[in-house]
Amino acid sequence: MTTENEKAILGTVNLSPFGVDIVLTKENGARDYAEMRAAQLAALTTFISITSGQSGNALEDFSTTIQNNVLWLVSTMAQEVSELIPIVVEEAQNRGARREKQGANETKHNVNAGKIRNLKEASHATT
Repeated sequence: MTTENEKAILGTVNLSPFGVDIVLTKENGARDYAEMRAAQLAALTTFISITSGQSGNALEDFSTTIQNNVLWLVSTMAQEVSELIPIVVEEAQNRGARREKQGANETKHNVNAGKIRNLKEASHATT
């Protein structure tokens, strides 16, 4: 079953040149997805730097096509993470605004409850 939060589109990351869109709908989905892709990108770049440091460049042992595809993968992942950042920021701001609104509603409820309690106490004192 899909909740209301999961139905709202939080953001879209377009992966050009193919017109592939990643649509983020789940609350905290942008942050979770960005963290995952950033970790994958870090692992990939670490792997490339480690293999490049071993007796020459191990990446050069592969065909030009594979080398280009690896570099394209790194570039695409970096672009994706870059496009996720504003969505993550907006998601955090919306979460903060909801908390602030919830806090204001709780304060209003507490004030109203206090007024009702004072009215009840005043009516008991006069009877």
